Amino acid sequence: MKFMTAFVAILTAFTSGVTAQECCTSYRLVPQTVYEQQPCTVYRLNYETQVVERPVTTYRPVWETKTQTRTYKVMRPVYETETRTEEYTVLRPVYETEFREETVERVTYETETRMREERRTVMRPVDETSEREEHRTVLRPYTERQYRDEVETRLRPVVTTETQLQDHGSWQDFWKFEPRVCKRLRYLPGTCYCDQCTGRTTYRPGRFRFVDEVRGGRYSVERQYVPNLVPHAVQRLHYEPETIVTKVPVDVTKYEPVREVRRVPVTQRRWVEEEQQRFVPETVQKPVVQQYVRRVPVEKVTWKREVVQRKVPVQRVRYIEEVREESIPYRVQKWVPEQKVERVTRRVPTWERVEQVRTVPRTVVSKVPLSSSPTIAEGPGEPSMTRSAGPSETTGRTSSLRPIIEKQSSDLGIDLDPPTPPGR
Repeated sequence: MKFMTAFVAILTAFTSGVTAQECCTSYRLVPQTVYEQQPCTVYRLNYETQVVERPVTTYRPVWETKTQTRTYKVMRPVYETETRTEEYTVLRPVYETEFREETVERVTYETETRMREERRTVMRPVDETSEREEHRTVLRPYTERQYRDEVETRLRPVVTTETQLQDHGSWQDFWKFEPRVCKRLRYLPGTCYCDQCTGRTTYRPGRFRFVDEVRGGRYSVERQYVPNLVPHAVQRLHYEPETIVTKVPVDVTKYEPVREVRRVPVTQRRWVEEEQQRFVPETVQKPVVQQYVRRVPVEKVTWKREVVQRKVPVQRVRYIEEVREESIPYRVQKWVPEQKVERVTRRVPTWERVEQVRTVPRTVVSKVPLSSSPTIAEGPGEPSMTRSAGPSETTGRTSSLRPIIEKQSSDLGIDLDPPTPPGR
């Protein structure tokens, strides 16, 4: 209703201001959307961390030791000792000693010394000296002069010319374009893919994802080094090996074989058998047997029966019932309350007032003559791309993307308005 009222008012104003000259010209009304900035107040939710002290009651275990008396019955043993007489038969030994005669032979040894004759054959050495001729060959030295070739390698300097490349490059500035990549929410259609685990073809449904999109960029100056190779002739000195042969005199010692004969004394030793005789003293022990008579005591044992009496103690046990008391300690646990104050950290939400500028769309109807150049007209709900003069030029330029964002957010179900604080 507001839009229709504004449209009728604008139409009336245009109709009343038409002159006689304008009656001959045809016009058409073109609606345009103009965005204006209006200040507004929004509330932003902040969280503050507060430390609160609160009393806490804790219970500490306390152990107490108590004693309990228990009565029980026991059977106490009473021992009584009596004596009884026992008779038993024993065998008592009776010992008797007798003597008997024995003839014993005793052997004694007498020592005698006598001379024993020994004969033995020994080998006596006999040395004989004789001469023998010995022929030998002796090497007699003599000196002879010879010449041998001695090879010497020398380095001869040689100058050669080579071509070398020298770099006469320089640093130069080049323009480099750096694109600006931003994330934009796009709808990706569904695709089919092959699962690597099962080998089956699976359909992946479409979804919204953030896609990289290049939106303009900037140029920067990058300094690079540009090489410039220039050939130059350079003289290089190097050495080449040269072989020189020289005759060098050398004294060589040679040996000439000479045969010599000499007489060498030779001593030979031979062994001659010789018989020797000697007397060796030796000691001999001769056994002498003697007989004598001796008396040997012989002990005999005879056993006699005898009746013996003895007193045997006999112990009897009888039990008497007694009542006893026993003290048993035991521990009892009690919980003693204790009051403590602990500090608790909690987050408290607060609403902060923030002043912002909001862009509000407004529809303006303009009158365009039909004979003028054609313009692009948008629908009643779409933004106009016509530039407006004056201060509204900056507003239209900064807010040209706002309708597109609001349209996409409404299609996707995204709420771009800030949350309403409680109590507003």
